[in-house]
Amino acid sequence: MPEYNESVRLLDRKDLFHIARRVAQNDGEQPRFFSFDEREVYDLDVVAKDHLDTELSLRKVDEALKAEFHRRDRFWMALYPRYELFKTQYDACLNRILRVPTVIQPSPPASPSPDDDREPSEELKAQVKSRDRY
Repeated sequence: MPEYNESVRLLDRKDLFHIARRVAQNDGEQPRFFSFDEREVYDLDVVAKDHLDTELSLRKVDEALKAEFHRRDRFWMALYPRYELFKTQYDACLNRILRVPTVIQPSPPASPSPDDDREPSEELKAQVKSRDRY
């Protein structure tokens, strides 16, 4: 598997380059490490639900979202390079929450039609035979 090992090696170098560039761009400051356990704070569905529950005005929602996006203890800006992209994703979450029915009733199983067991007509059989060249 030399191709795989080489691609992993190249990927590692690329990742190291990105980290080094990030450190250089931030005056030598290392990027903040975010624990995997913190992933639940990055659930935009939860943020949107909270805004719905508190019935914020559109202006207040925008202010709260901008404050959330620019928090130093979050890495939203690493996921969304611009606020507009963050807001678009938030809007999609909000729309999904508003459209999901609270109770989903399973549809009843389809009952077989009395015509399902019926033999095709002689005319239909003749048309199929003619189509398929007998």
